Amino acid sequence: MNMSKTLVSRIRRASASIALLSLLTMPLAAAEPARSILRRAPRSMATTATAPETQALTTVLVTDIDPARVAAEGRLSLHPDWNGPFRAHQTLAVWVVTVMDRRALGTDPLDVITRFVLPDGSVYQTVTTPVNPEATPGMTTERKDISPLPVEVVRPQPFSLLTSRRGTFGLDLDARALRAATFTSVMLPVSGTWITRHNLYGDWTVEVRLLRDGKEIGRGSRVFYIGL
Repeated sequence: MNMSKTLVSRIRRASASIALLSLLTMPLAAAEPARSILRRAPRSMATTATAPETQALTTVLVTDIDPARVAAEGRLSLHPDWNGPFRAHQTLAVWVVTVMDRRALGTDPLDVITRFVLPDGSVYQTVTTPVNPEATPGMTTERKDISPLPVEVVRPQPFSLLTSRRGTFGLDLDARALRAATFTSVMLPVSGTWITRHNLYGDWTVEVRLLRDGKEIGRGSRVFYIGL
């Protein structure tokens, strides 16, 4: 009888030990998925990005005819030769035409940053153009980061002024997009400059960025050839 009681007591203690062991191991098993979730959370956050800004820059073009002259005189018969190649000694200058979407551009001032990159990858020149879609003729602004003198503020012009019955010079624009297209331009002198004096020939790259209050709202680039 005593032996039976002793055996029953041992069985009860063993059962209690097993139950206690189960209780101790259950939280650890349950905690493992939680630790895995915590490890993955930062990765998920890192790969989640906000929606990009509306692209206000439609395209970048390069021509050997002054767009302002075409727009002012309405001489569409000039038919600018877009994107070259340009023969250095026969080209006084080329103009970078930044085509923008008026609907995405808005009405607040911005900067058009135009950077010319040489065939070897080094920067030849960077030009900052203050732009205001509502600028009036002759408007200037104080920009010590650009010039110690007052700087002209450019108002974008309708790109339709540069088009003709022959189309939009390779641009894939429907009628609505064409009506909304505006442009600014920057000149790069060629003949008689460092380009011809030091044979800086080959594939040039022009990079354009649109900045408003330090925030990029559009960018684009174009490769064009300058040679003999």
